[in-house]
Amino acid sequence: MRKITFFCFLLTSFLLVSCDEEEDDTNEVNNPGLEENVSIVDAWEPTNLYYEGTVTMDLQGQSFSMNHSAQSVSFDDFVININEDNTYNSSGSYTVNITIEAMGQEITQQQTLENFFGTGTWSQDGSTFTSTDDESGISSEATIEVLNETTLKLVIPNYEMDLSNAETPVGFPPMEGTSSVMDVEMTLVRIQ
Repeated sequence: MRKITFFCFLLTSFLLVSCDEEEDDTNEVNNPGLEENVSIVDAWEPTNLYYEGTVTMDLQGQSFSMNHSAQSVSFDDFVININEDNTYNSSGSYTVNITIEAMGQEITQQQTLENFFGTGTWSQDGSTFTSTDDESGISSEATIEVLNETTLKLVIPNYEMDLSNAETPVGFPPMEGTSSVMDVEMTLVRIQ
C-alpha cells in the first residue's frame, strides 16, 4: 500500500509537469470578460491555480482510476512574462495542496514546483490563448475568461495528458497506458 501511495503521489507530480492537450472547440467570440484593446502582453503574477481530474492507469496488468485535485497555497516570486515578440518565460515557484483519491483512500500532500512554465512561444486568437513549450514542443490551448487592465483568467476544460512516456523512479513499473483528463483554472494579476 505504501508503494502504491507513493506511486500515486509521484504520478500527480508528473501531471504537473507533463502536457498533451486535446483540441477544444469552445472559442467564444463574444466573451464579456475579454475587454477590447487590452493587451495580454505584460508581466503577470498568479494568485490562484486550481485543477481537478481523473487519472486512468494500468499497473501490473490491472487498470484503475483515481481522482485528483490541487489548490495553490502560495506563490514565491512567481512571474510569467508574456512578451510582445510572442515568447513567454517564467520564474519562481508555487506550492499546491494535492489531494488524491484512490482505492477508497484520500491522501493530501503539499508540493512545491519550481519554474513551472519555463519558456516558449504564444499566440492569441480572440479568447483562445495557445502556448508552445520550448523544451517539449507541446502546444496547449486555454480559454481567456477574463482579460482586463488588472486580471487574466485562463481556463482549460478537459485537458488531456498522455503519461505513457513519463519517467518513473527506479523500482517502479513504466506508466504505459496512463492518461489524465482534468479541468484547469488559473487567475493572474498584472504586475504594476
